[in-house]
Amino acid sequence: MRLLTDAVTMVVRQQTVSASTFQRKFHVGFATAARLLQRLEELGVVGPHHSRGPRQVLTKPDGLPALLATITGSEPPND
Repeated sequence: MRLLTDAVTMVVRQQTVSASTFQRKFHVGFATAARLLQRLEELGVVGPHHSRGPRQVLTKPDGLPALLATITGSEPPND
């Protein structure tokens, strides 16, 4: 769970994503990085893979707290 929440946080804050970034940042292999990307797509954080260009990040930084609450099953913060 920690790897997923760390990946979500990184992607939403940087507004960019790639498997190679996950590999370098989290010291994981390509298969794990690819599964993370797939999970982020399932969660609606990133758009689908296209043959050219990077995936679009769909979640904006102001939506991060609510997204993390959903992933962890905790209460979203009250603003």
